[in-house]
Amino acid sequence: MRICPINQANVHVATKQTKQNNKGHLSFKALPRHYDKSLLIILDGFGIKSGGNFNPFLKSRMPFFHTLQLNSWGDTLYRTIQASGIHVGLPKGLAGSSEVGHNNLGAGRLIPQDLMAIDNSIDDGTFFKNKEFLNAINHAKNKGSTLHLMTLLSDGYVHSSTRHLHELIKMAKANEVQNLKVHAFLDGRDVPEGSSKDYINATNKILSENGYDNIASLIGMKYPMDRARDWGKTEKAYNLLVNGKSDYSVEKFENLWEKLHEEEKIKEKDFPAIILDKFAPIKNSDSVIFTNYRNDRTRQLADVLTQATSTAPFLENADRLQDLYFVCMTEYDPSFHLPVAFPVQIHSNTLTQVLNDQNCRPFIAAETEKQAHMTFFLDGKKHIRYSNTSYFFPASDHEALTPEMQGKTIKDLISLWMNNKKSKAMLVNFANADMIGHEQDFKKGIKTLDYIDNILQNIVESARKRNIATIITADHGNIEDFSHGGHTSNPVPFVAVLPKCEKHIESNHLFLDDDPEAAISRVAPSFIDTIRDIKKPNIMYDSLFKMKK
Repeated sequence: MRICPINQANVHVATKQTKQNNKGHLSFKALPRHYDKSLLIILDGFGIKSGGNFNPFLKSRMPFFHTLQLNSWGDTLYRTIQASGIHVGLPKGLAGSSEVGHNNLGAGRLIPQDLMAIDNSIDDGTFFKNKEFLNAINHAKNKGSTLHLMTLLSDGYVHSSTRHLHELIKMAKANEVQNLKVHAFLDGRDVPEGSSKDYINATNKILSENGYDNIASLIGMKYPMDRARDWGKTEKAYNLLVNGKSDYSVEKFENLWEKLHEEEKIKEKDFPAIILDKFAPIKNSDSVIFTNYRNDRTRQLADVLTQATSTAPFLENADRLQDLYFVCMTEYDPSFHLPVAFPVQIHSNTLTQVLNDQNCRPFIAAETEKQAHMTFFLDGKKHIRYSNTSYFFPASDHEALTPEMQGKTIKDLISLWMNNKKSKAMLVNFANADMIGHEQDFKKGIKTLDYIDNILQNIVESARKRNIATIITADHGNIEDFSHGGHTSNPVPFVAVLPKCEKHIESNHLFLDDDPEAAISRVAPSFIDTIRDIKKPNIMYDSLFKMKK
């Protein structure tokens, strides 16, 4: 067994994680045997951290997972790999996310993220010459109307960045926009609870410095950023933004903040609709720039604001906005045919494409909370369903979030796949650790880890009996640190259970690359490495598996 801890101090930018430390070793297709069936398990939000007062791993027994870490069965290789910052195409030290993680997991190579592309455009000045931003500005000026900026007001960097919002405010001033309104969606999920107050004050300062009124409206992110087609939530946001309907109307937010957040203990993501001083709704002929760059939680709101064909029930018989110039920060949905400031960067030769095209007839499974991650993001940001691939997405229950979630259903789907003679590969996501991690309920976190451990034991023991290779990993950290409700920059596990390879592992002839820069972008080639008669695209990084000559 080789346990290879990450030395964070020695990590630097990873631009080429291929064929490193290979002197005297074979690198791809080096496994002494390859399998007719292989299973990839992604434990969403499952980081690895030693110690810490808020670490439920210290209270949860997780006996089976420990046997994997210790190679108690003799057929397992384990190490941790990176899932944050420069290793997944984000700024140094920034925690990863499910979108970023699955994008890198699927691509099998480092994928620069939208955040970096937008930040770079600010640095090189092209941001301020962006055609669609200027079109929105000129539309408002020519019509004598208002430019609205909608945003998740936080620097969790999962959905948005206040830097982008603040630069747009400055750009509007430089281009002599007279009427500008900012509509803020509060986070508290990917940033510490209570931090929205600081983001509001900082944004109001920028607005004031550029001659504009303070933020016009506030609402918790769960309403405008719903992605579960809960149209009642979207309706609440729509009524605020378009119809000016709110639960509260105040001149300043401070007093109301004290009442809602401190006294009533309402979480920021659940904040009611609030109209502030100098509010103006979105009207016909206005311009809107939605500064969120992650697309799955922008679609419903963009749909009801712009699409004449929207199926939202609350829009039936309602007047639709006319002559609205609506700019998406990135492409939210190609069927919307809306202006896009930063077009999506599509990547081919991904894990899902390889498995489909090389006749593996793969199964893809996740509950609906992670459906987009196991399709769009894992597929290289392509809106596609592969013809030789089977998809299974049992519905998440967002109102009764339990440690079990849809774990049993997905486990049963894995059992179904194990008995399927035609399929060579299955990719599954268990959302439990990430979703419960966001709740900051320590006791529930312990129960979640215990449940995950039982699920893993059932799956891996069944796979061993059938000579199925199993790789277990994660997309980013979360549940290992309950000091806040956001993601972490901790490394994640890479576990490979390889039946019938015990002798090679015991003799150290088969081991894992100990490169400290190894990241989740090495998972896809490693998974392909386990499957009989499947070829890895040259564009992918090298497998983590090494074999002595």
